[in-house]
Amino acid sequence: MALATAIRVRRAWLPAGTLALLGAAMWLTAAPAGAVHVRWVGDMPVPEREALERAYLLTDPERTAPDTWGYTLLDVSRGNVRRLVQDPAAADTHGVDREAFTVSTRRDFTTFRVRLLASPWHTGVLPLVLLVLAALSGRSLARAVRGTPWEPWPGRMAVAVAFPCLAYVAYLVTNPNLSADESFSIWVAQAFLRGDQPYIDVFDAGAPGLWWLSALGLSVTGGRVIGEVAIAILLNTVGVLVASRLVYRTTGSIVMALVAGIVAAACAIAGQLYSYPKVVLYPVAVAVLWWFADRPTPWRTGVLGVLVAAAALVRHDHGAYVGLAAVAALVIAGGPQPLVRRAVVFGLAVALPLLPLLAMIQSREGLTSYLTSRIALAGYLGIQGERMTPTLASAWPLAGRADDWSVRVGVQWRDGLTAAARRSEESRLQLEPLGGSTEAYALEDSSREAVRALVRSEDVLAVRGVDALTYRPADPRGTIVAARNRLADLGFAPLPRVLGRAASTEVLYSVLVLAPWMALLVLAVGAGVGRADDAAVRDRRRILPLAVLLAAAHYGLVRRPGQVVETVPIDLVLIAWLAHQLWVARVATLPAVVTTPLLRGAAVVLVAVVSLTGLDAARAGDLLDESELFEGSGAVRARTARLWSAHTANRPIDVFAPVGARDDRTIVRYLRECTEASDRIWEPTGNFATPFYADRGVVQHLFWYAGFRSGATPERESLAWIERHRVPLIVIRPVGSQTDVFGRHPVVQAWIREHYHDVTSVRARDDLFTEGRPLAVLARNGLQPVRTFEPLDLPCFATP
Repeated sequence: MALATAIRVRRAWLPAGTLALLGAAMWLTAAPAGAVHVRWVGDMPVPEREALERAYLLTDPERTAPDTWGYTLLDVSRGNVRRLVQDPAAADTHGVDREAFTVSTRRDFTTFRVRLLASPWHTGVLPLVLLVLAALSGRSLARAVRGTPWEPWPGRMAVAVAFPCLAYVAYLVTNPNLSADESFSIWVAQAFLRGDQPYIDVFDAGAPGLWWLSALGLSVTGGRVIGEVAIAILLNTVGVLVASRLVYRTTGSIVMALVAGIVAAACAIAGQLYSYPKVVLYPVAVAVLWWFADRPTPWRTGVLGVLVAAAALVRHDHGAYVGLAAVAALVIAGGPQPLVRRAVVFGLAVALPLLPLLAMIQSREGLTSYLTSRIALAGYLGIQGERMTPTLASAWPLAGRADDWSVRVGVQWRDGLTAAARRSEESRLQLEPLGGSTEAYALEDSSREAVRALVRSEDVLAVRGVDALTYRPADPRGTIVAARNRLADLGFAPLPRVLGRAASTEVLYSVLVLAPWMALLVLAVGAGVGRADDAAVRDRRRILPLAVLLAAAHYGLVRRPGQVVETVPIDLVLIAWLAHQLWVARVATLPAVVTTPLLRGAAVVLVAVVSLTGLDAARAGDLLDESELFEGSGAVRARTARLWSAHTANRPIDVFAPVGARDDRTIVRYLRECTEASDRIWEPTGNFATPFYADRGVVQHLFWYAGFRSGATPERESLAWIERHRVPLIVIRPVGSQTDVFGRHPVVQAWIREHYHDVTSVRARDDLFTEGRPLAVLARNGLQPVRTFEPLDLPCFATP
C-alpha cells in the first residue's frame, strides 16, 4: 500500500513539475507587450508586408497613414527589436529606442521576452499546453491523495481554511467595491441594526434571510463592507466545492470534477455578490435531495422540509423552486414509508421554521397585504425585460452562415477623400451608413473576403468592430465586442466564431436551459425500454428532482443569456450526468465499434462546449487580466492591500464617495453631510447603495417606482408614518424613461406636491454628477437650510 502510494505521488510530480518549470520560465520572462508604429519602404506588396509582420511578431495591425501601420509587438526581446530596427524594409519605427533596442511604449497586456514563449502565447499553443498540464497534474495529484490516508482533522481543516482564503484572494484581485446591486440587502440590514422594526419602519422585497445574513456580517465587523464580502465568498466557496463533489459522484471522474470546479469558480467570481444564494443553495439542496433519495427515512424527510423552509427564508422564490424538486423526490422515493405519512412529516418540517416570520408579518403588515404586494412587485420586476426563447437553431453560431448577417463597424476614412469617392467605396464594400453617419456603417457582407477588402482598402485608415488579423467581424450579431476570446490575454481563441462573447453566452444559455428537458427525455426513454437495474433506479431518484429544480429555476431566474452564469455551478452537475450517459451508452441494434466513438465524441463535445462557453460568459480572461496576476506578485499584493483597505474602511462612504469626488456618487456624499444622523432620506428609484453609504434611514422601502405597496390604504399608512419622522430630502434619479416615480402612488404623489418643493441646482443637473440620468432633489417645506453643499450647490439641513 505504501509503495503504491509512493509510486502514485512520484508520477504526480511529472506533469506538476513540468507545469511549475514552464510557469517559472513564463514568470521570469514576462514583459509588457510593445506598442510600435512601422513605416514600411516604398509600395510594399501586401504579402511581403504580412510576411514581415509574422517574422517580427507584429500583431493587431492598424493603418495610421498610407505607408505606416501601428502594431502590438509580442516579442520585445532586444534581439528581435534590433532586427526590426535594422531591417531595410522598415524605413522608420516609432515607439522604439533605436539605440538601446528596447520598446519605449507599452500595451496593457503581457507577453514574453523569449520568442519561444511569445509566439505560442499569441497563437494559442502555449495556453493549450498549460491547460493540458494542469489537468494532468490535478488528476495525478488527486489520485495520489485519494490513495493516501488523511488524518481526520489536519488535512480536512487545511482544505476548509485554504479554499475560502484562496477564494477571497481571487475576489480581491478581480473585483472593486460593492456595486449598487450588491448592496441589495445591506441597506435593510443596516436599518434593522439601527433599530428599525421590520415590516413597519422598513419593508423588504421578500428575502428576509438575505438581510439577516447581511446584518450578521455588519454587526460582526462594525458596519464594514468586509462582512458582506466575507459571507458571500464563504458561501460561494461552499457552493463550488459541493457542486464539484456532486459532479464526481455523478461521473466518478476526477478530471470532470476539476473542470466543473474551475468553470463554477469562474462563474461564481464573475457573478455579483448578491447572487451567492444561487451558487450555494442549489448545490446544497441537490446534495440533500440525493441524501434523502438514498434512504428516504422520516428523519431525512424532515431535514428535506427544513431545507425548503430555509430556501424560502433566503428568498421566497428559492423556496418554491427547491420545494418543487423536494415534492418530486418525495413522490418518486421508494421505501416502506407511505407517501401520505411522508407528506405530513415534510409539511410540518416546512411550516414550523416559517411560523415565527409569518406571525411577525401578520401582526405588523398582514399576510394578505404581504403576499399580494410581493407578488405584484415580482411580476413588475420580472416583465422589465423580454424572456429569450432558448433554441439551438437560433443561438448556435454555426447554424447559419455568418456571410448572411450584417454587422456594425466603424470606419475611419483617409484625409482628403471626396464625398463622391467615399460613396463609391461604400457601394463597392457594401457599407450601409447608419443614421446618415460617415463613420458608423452596417457591413452587409460579413464574409472573410469582404472584411479583408474593407481592412485593406487604400481609402480606409482604420476599422473598428472587426478582427484585422483573422478578417472576421468582432461579433456576427452586430454587437461590437472582442472577436477573439482572450483568456487573460493568452491569445487563446479556439473557434472564435463559436466562442465570441455574445455567441458563447447564447450557446451556453440555450444548452443549459434545454438540459433539464433532455434529462427528463433520457429518463423517460430509459423507463420505456424497461431499465430497472440499481443504476437506473438511482438515476431516476436523483436526476428527476435535479431536472425539476433546474427547469423551475431557469424559468424563474434566468430570463436572459447574461444571467446564466448565476446557475452554472448546479447546471454543471446535470451536464456531467448527460455526458456520462452518452459515454456509457450502448445501442443494441448497431455495432459498438461504430456507435461508441460517436457517443463518446458527443459527450466530449458537450462538456467542451459548456466549459469553454462558460469560461467565456464568465469573462475568465478579463477577470484574470483585471487581477494583475501577469504584472507580477508586487502588483497583486498592492491590489489586494488596496481592496482590503477599501473593504475594511470604518466609514465605507470614504471609499465609495471620497471627499472631493466629482461623479454620480457625489449625491450620496451630499445626503451624508447635509442630513442629521436621525433623519431619513426618500430614495424612490431603487438605488440600494444610497442609504447604506449615506448611513441614513429610508422611507420604508426603495421600490416606489415599481408601485410597491400602492393603493389607498397602504399609501395613507405610509403618509401617517412619514408625519412621525423627519424626512428633509427626496432624491429622484429615474430609471429609463420613467419620469414620475410616484405615478403608481397617486395619494402619495399629491401629498408630496403639497409638502415638498424642487431645490435642484443647475450644477447638480450637470452630466458630471448624473451620468446623463435626470436628477431631482426635493426639500421639505418649512425646513430652513443652514448652509450650502458647494460641489452640487444644494441646500444643507445639518451642520458639518
